[in-house]
Parts: sequence; structure tokens; C-alpha cells
Amino acid sequence: MLAIKKQFKPTSVATTRLIVRDWNALIGVQKHTVDIAAWLVKVESKYNEARLFKVPEITLETAAYSFLDAICVISAEFTAG
Repeated sequence: MLAIKKQFKPTSVATTRLIVRDWNALIGVQKHTVDIAAWLVKVESKYNEARLFKVPEITLETAAYSFLDAICVISAEFTAG
């Protein structure tokens, strides 16, 4: 049983892909009825996980722009100024 567990243990590549998939799902939200506080907690948590695993798709500057685009869709108050 231990050999099977070891064989199917997620690799760093699988972990990275999962983090990117989760990030894209969070950033791709298109609803105005999202609980902004809960969403921000999830985004921050996923970003911190991406930093821990050094996922460039999320830790580079383009991810910040993706976040800002998503927040505009969810709540225009963040971009009003």
C-alpha cells in the first residue's frame, strides 16, 4: 500500500498546476454577487501558497493585473477614485 501511495503522490508539477488552476478560477469570477471579504481571503491564501511553491504564473507582475481586473468586475468601488 505504501508503494502505491508513493507512486501516486502529487509531484511539484501537479501541485503547481493545481495552484494555477485554483488561482485562475478565483480570478475568473464574473459575478457581482460575490462575498468580497471571503473572496479576498481565498485570493490571498492562494497567492501565499503560490509564493511558497514559487509559481511564476501567479507571483509575477501579470498576476497583479489579473487581480485588479477581477476586482473591477466584482466591485467597482475599488477602482473608483
